[in-house]
Amino acid sequence: MLLGSRTASTPAGQEWRIARRWVTRSLPRWRRVPPGHAAAEALSIPEAGDASDLAATLAIAVGAVVVAVIVIPLLLFGIELVILGFVVAAGLVGRGLLGRPWVIDAGPVDEPTPTYTWEVSG
Repeated sequence: MLLGSRTASTPAGQEWRIARRWVTRSLPRWRRVPPGHAAAEALSIPEAGDASDLAATLAIAVGAVVVAVIVIPLLLFGIELVILGFVVAAGLVGRGLLGRPWVIDAGPVDEPTPTYTWEVSG
């Protein structure tokens, strides 16, 4: 993951991209889990009774959908933003106080992968 990518020109006129790498490890590769029979059983519809049972069931289903689609994601998104803020702040403090070097990548703009890498402290 590259941060703060900039371009610079050499005296010969070649354009180079210079960037600071934040994550030095590779990102995890997630595997797909095949779905089972639990989803089909959870989505099965029970038999309905009279009109009042149907109205109550419909109201509960609409309420559950509203909570599942709107309320819970909003709460989780807010919690994620707070956690992300703490992680970014801790990472910046850790880089600054512990003296872990930044990794700087440089390479020609027309090549997708950087050709030179330096570890720079400070």
